[in-house]
Amino acid sequence: MRRARFWTILFAALKFAQAQSYVFFTFDPPGSTATTVAGINNSGQIVGRYTDASGSHGFLRTGANYTNIDVPGANAGSTFAAGINSAGQIVGWYSVGSAPHGFLRSTDGSTFTTIDVPNMPLGLPVNALYGINDKGEIVGIGWSAGPVTDGFLRSADGTITPLQFGSTAAPRGINNSGTIAGYFVRGGSPGLRRGFVRSPDGVYTPIDVPGIEGDQLTGINNQGQVTGEFSGHGFVRNADGTFATFDVPGASATHPTGINDSGQVVGYYSAGAEMHGFLAAPAGGGTQPVIRTVQGVMSAFFYGGFDAIAPGSWIEIYGQNLAPTTREWRASDFTGDQAPVSLDGVRVRINGQPAYVSYISPGQVNAQVPSTVAAGDATVTVTNDQGMSTAYRIAAKASQPGFLAFREYNIAHDQFLGALFPDNMTYVLPPNFDPSLPSRPARAGDTIILYGIGFGPVTPEVAPGRIAPPGLTSLQSSLVIRIGNLPAKVVYAGLAPGYVGLYQFNVEVPAGVPGTLPTVTFELNGVAGTQILETAVAQ
Repeated sequence: MRRARFWTILFAALKFAQAQSYVFFTFDPPGSTATTVAGINNSGQIVGRYTDASGSHGFLRTGANYTNIDVPGANAGSTFAAGINSAGQIVGWYSVGSAPHGFLRSTDGSTFTTIDVPNMPLGLPVNALYGINDKGEIVGIGWSAGPVTDGFLRSADGTITPLQFGSTAAPRGINNSGTIAGYFVRGGSPGLRRGFVRSPDGVYTPIDVPGIEGDQLTGINNQGQVTGEFSGHGFVRNADGTFATFDVPGASATHPTGINDSGQVVGYYSAGAEMHGFLAAPAGGGTQPVIRTVQGVMSAFFYGGFDAIAPGSWIEIYGQNLAPTTREWRASDFTGDQAPVSLDGVRVRINGQPAYVSYISPGQVNAQVPSTVAAGDATVTVTNDQGMSTAYRIAAKASQPGFLAFREYNIAHDQFLGALFPDNMTYVLPPNFDPSLPSRPARAGDTIILYGIGFGPVTPEVAPGRIAPPGLTSLQSSLVIRIGNLPAKVVYAGLAPGYVGLYQFNVEVPAGVPGTLPTVTFELNGVAGTQILETAVAQ
């Protein structure tokens, strides 16, 4: 099998936990009509805020006992207890008049210290404290006149370090090593939230849930585990990079906010218009393969990540216990030019028909849809030596085309098209886009190469599961590609020789393209593609 960076992107090894389940306990302070839980320490003490007939209050939960937390002199109902360390020190915020302030509550509750951090880049006092570790280091945020925020780290001696990552940085937790977890946004408030971890030496690392656009981290423990949410679903990312997702049973949305060293997760959940607290304790799980219920199957993420499949398209399956090993297919797995339908005993069936399996891991399996899948509802199952998963239902279409795109860069702009020059090394991207990638803008008359999946049959026919032969093939469907709304000459449209199910399009950049970051659109048999893409063109 030929291998190149496109193959690596197509079959990116994103990881989920092999077997992690939770036992859920729900709770509310007595008389509460709404509970928001914000943090937990290693003793199992929990903090947050609740509302009852008399208003809103911060609270500390120790065992089954609740202690109200109301900062003396604060506006009624304005105290929010947000973080707690192993010593029982609590941080949060409150308001006096229209001015919000941070606070630190002593272990015995006898002393409240106001903490306002001056001279932040936004020019306003910092007003919300979210996390505190056992060294007394605190993280929090400040507000601008609009929705944009900067974070900060306050050392035990009072030294302030601004935390700036993207146009909005929101730290939510800090562990004893000084590692900080939170989320950031680039491109202003309309941008997607993405989780980040900041190391003690100031290095920021984005954290993304595999196959998901948009997530946020809300807590971190001393084992390197972080917790957070995406689209109202909870997750834990372990120190080895594996993920486990969860939902409070019966909840319409799950919002984890903290995690302790035992891996216990706290947060709150919605049930209709009501909010309640929860504690999720790790428990042993079964070994049968499970496809996750939220976006458990999609077309290949870097090629659109659509909630639909099509004959010959590549799909990604996410879940738990999907495979006993982690590996890609190898040349020895092929029979001549025929791809395998099983790797280490792992099989995928779509409407009962075997799919071609290219990658397996406990949390993700990649497969190519067989040609026998017809348009309509389709079911996807994964089988291994521990059994078969429950069927996942997804729409099937006659075609589901998508171009390779840099989805990890979908921040301030639309997605950038993953186009290359004919050297197959230099990307078509703006100057200084990424120092690690050789790149430059294209010019009128340049030929650039696009890659895609799901574009349908070719002539001569190459069935799904077979390596495309060295000779050229021709796409049977009509294809129109526009750059900056100008039709581009498609010099070649067919399968990429030496690959399975990967399409190659050689396209000539038209003259007169408006702008330096023009949009790229396409139509297949007169039907417009749904990806919103940009490329780089020098004027």
